[in-house]
Amino acid sequence: MSRRTPVTVRRPEFAGIALTVFATAMFGLMDGLSKMLVLTLPVPLVVWLRHLLAVPVVFLLFRGMLGHWPALRSGRPGLQLLRAALLVIQIGIAFVAFRTLPIGEVQTIFATTPLLVLAVSARLLGEPAGLWRVVAVVVGFAGLLVMLRPGVAVLRPGALVACVGILVYAAYQLTTRMAGRIDPPETSFAIQALLSAALTTLVGPWFWRPPEPEAWLLLLAVALIGSLGHYALVRALALAPAPVVQPFLYFHIVFATLFGFVFFGEVPDRWALLGGLLIVGAGLLASWREARR
Repeated sequence: MSRRTPVTVRRPEFAGIALTVFATAMFGLMDGLSKMLVLTLPVPLVVWLRHLLAVPVVFLLFRGMLGHWPALRSGRPGLQLLRAALLVIQIGIAFVAFRTLPIGEVQTIFATTPLLVLAVSARLLGEPAGLWRVVAVVVGFAGLLVMLRPGVAVLRPGALVACVGILVYAAYQLTTRMAGRIDPPETSFAIQALLSAALTTLVGPWFWRPPEPEAWLLLLAVALIGSLGHYALVRALALAPAPVVQPFLYFHIVFATLFGFVFFGEVPDRWALLGGLLIVGAGLLASWREARR
């Protein structure tokens, strides 16, 4: 009879899972607070101030995690600039979609992004595309069609905007994976924080409108909560392999839906729930196959 593996061996993985769930809770709360802001302030202004306020928070968190400031020299600076630009655009698209769609529905639509990355990574990144990958992609996009109900809900501007966001977010994830082959993750994240703040400064001031004191508090909260979420995710990936962490990232949908209900009374309909289940199921299938590989 084979000897069982001691439980203590798996404690880092459990810690990584717990940090991942905490990160998704922070991201869901950040979505709810961000929607409050974009309902009263211009989207470019909110995106700019969010990134500007996040810079000192990010570097203080990394100083606490690493014991020193992260390195800011990249082997592919052009690729890092493209990553930052894509992320800024994706966040802006999400904020625009928040104005007309429930938060949980927007995040469920974005949850198809890893499946799109799987669909194109074989050609762009040289990764093999097996039968299970194809099945996961087909099921996931079937779930997206169920949610959108072409000919009915797809006519909503928010749904169209969110679908464009899938393409932008997929491009961001692909460039992130490319950058990960060259630069360490803390370097990529620190450079991204600086470049995102710089890029949004080119646009945000043109939409300046003095925020109310309550809005400033929300902006500070969004910057802090978002940075805490990313910090927790970085720590999670340091404690557990990515295939272990990936399935728990779908808790973002759960928390986004929860905070959408708490803050705005948003309740997903049956089609959104059915499509969401298909999307999450496809994502979990893809994660399982990646873990087996």
